[in-house]
Amino acid sequence: MALDQQAAQPYADMSERTGIWLVFGSALAWSFGGVFSRYLDPALDIWTIVFCRSFWAAAFLFAFMLWRDGPRGTLALITSMRLPSFAVALCFATASTSFVVALSHTTVANILLMQAGVPLIAALIRRINVLFRRYSGRIQNSMGDVTRVAKEAIEAPRVVRVFNAQE
Repeated sequence: MALDQQAAQPYADMSERTGIWLVFGSALAWSFGGVFSRYLDPALDIWTIVFCRSFWAAAFLFAFMLWRDGPRGTLALITSMRLPSFAVALCFATASTSFVVALSHTTVANILLMQAGVPLIAALIRRINVLFRRYSGRIQNSMGDVTRVAKEAIEAPRVVRVFNAQE
């Protein structure tokens, strides 16, 4: 068993190294997107820019999938997509379109600041949601106790009357 792990170690290191370079390359390319979009011909329509960016993003993604998984693997990946995959694609398309439209109204720095801040805001909202759920359960339990005590206090005279009538 240890020999198998030792034999697989160079491949794991190479795979991790490849992944790191791919993430670095994609982050570098993404960071230059605003600069390139900013210096395009001002006569170009925003939607033409969105179309070109979408087309080339899809082309490079498809080429990468073909390179990594081959034609059959790529087809299997595409046919196995479910609703969450389409939701992620829709969110990415919305973010990319918003980026290009916003770029025509403000600076690259403002857009990148907003894009960097949105995940932090989402994390904060998630944390607040978790706290509200935790405390709302406690509040509901407390309200249930108050309601039970009030019900017992309201029904107590009726129970006493019924008990006296039976004697």
